[in-house]
This record gives sequence, C-alpha cells and structure tokens, in this order.
Amino acid sequence: MVHGMLSSLVAGTQLMTVSLLRESLDAVLSRAVHHCPQAEVLWLMSAKEKWMAGDVPASREVLEKAFVANPESEQIWLAAVKLEAENGELGVARELLVRARTVADTERVCAFPSYEDSRIDLCVRRYG
Repeated sequence: MVHGMLSSLVAGTQLMTVSLLRESLDAVLSRAVHHCPQAEVLWLMSAKEKWMAGDVPASREVLEKAFVANPESEQIWLAAVKLEAENGELGVARELLVRARTVADTERVCAFPSYEDSRIDLCVRRYG
C-alpha cells in the first residue's frame, strides 16, 4: 500500500514538474518573440509547444502573430498548413497553401501539391 501511494506521489510530482516546465518555457518563448519578432524559429517553437500541449487554438494564435511579424516566411506558412492538416482541417490547409503561394512564393511552398486529393497526409509528412 505504501509503495502504491509513493508511486502515485512520484507520478504526480513528475506531472507537476512537466507542467511547470511547460509554463516556464511558454513564458520564455512569449518574451523571446516579443523582443525578437523576426526570429522565425522562436515563433515555431512557441506554436509547437502549444500544439503538443493540446492547445491547437493557442498554436493558431501564435502562428497568426508570427504572420504579422514575418509575412513572407516559408517556414511559418508551412507550419500553419501542417497544423491545420494534422488536425483534420483540410479545407483550411488548402486555403493557407493558396495564400502562401502568393505571399511566400518559394520553391518549397510551390512544391506542395494543391491538396485536391488525399495526398495531404503524405505531403505534410514529407515537407512539414
């Protein structure tokens, strides 16, 4: 019985530690993008952390702010396409890709298919 209680306590402590680390990382990344808005990798890290924590709307919000600071960023556009595709929002992913081709007209963005068929999963894994 003591062993089970101890295991539960350790597991709870580990969860709290992960939660605190995630909150700390989120705070650091929020300050970092505020001070270095053109640092695309910081925006991408922040969006991914929120997505991995299960907060897709917050991840979208980060990417929307990233677009304002870096409107022609290939990486940010493709991250937004991947986020929507991986969350089943294929129509939104298609729309973002069309916009990306007009705003961030790079070789990598143009290499993405138009997602008119079921190849979206393959393409997101290959290019995302």
